[in-house]
Amino acid sequence: MTRPLEITLDNLIEWFGIERYPGPSTPVELPFPNLELRTDGIWIQAPDDQAAENLTRSEFHALYRDHPTEDPTKAALQLPCTSRDLVEFLEWQGDAEFYLSEDSDLSPLPPDIKKALDTERAASKLDSPPKDSRQKWEIPERWEYKARRIGSQYLEDERDKGRTDIGVAEIAKHVAEKLRLQGHRSNKTMAFLDWETIKSEALTGITGRAANGKSPKK
Repeated sequence: MTRPLEITLDNLIEWFGIERYPGPSTPVELPFPNLELRTDGIWIQAPDDQAAENLTRSEFHALYRDHPTEDPTKAALQLPCTSRDLVEFLEWQGDAEFYLSEDSDLSPLPPDIKKALDTERAASKLDSPPKDSRQKWEIPERWEYKARRIGSQYLEDERDKGRTDIGVAEIAKHVAEKLRLQGHRSNKTMAFLDWETIKSEALTGITGRAANGKSPKK
């Protein structure tokens, strides 16, 4: 089997088209939601003070729940790393196919690195388990999972206040604002997730009522 290739900070700076090196206290934002590049790797970006004030305790901890190393005091991807490590990171991030394709707007990778990453991706697909049959919002690695959790908590809180008229659109707008404050954007367009997308992709059936507002038949 081909030996994994070493990937350095310089490689990522060139690939992402970054114009300056990150400093000890001046990280660089990356084209991934909530991630930043530091001298020793890619880290999950902590929310600023204003955003943190608008997060509940559970929402704040949710930012780090799915850390790939299971330790938020460490980089999500330590540098230097191997081509295998980078592929695993991109798979965790959720858009490896896009960022490694010709449709990506990132700078072209050097041929040897591109070949190594493609080889690692092909090997990971062979080792992959059968296709996941879970709903998108049941998979912790996806944004829909976070959106569903925020929506479910909002629905529960409002029902505890005695409300019975909470609609999915209201929940989706609340979720959209929370995700915006956390810095979540579409991986491909980098635009903030709109409430209509959140409603259709993450909140189906969340209220337990049919589309007409009535309880579903049993």
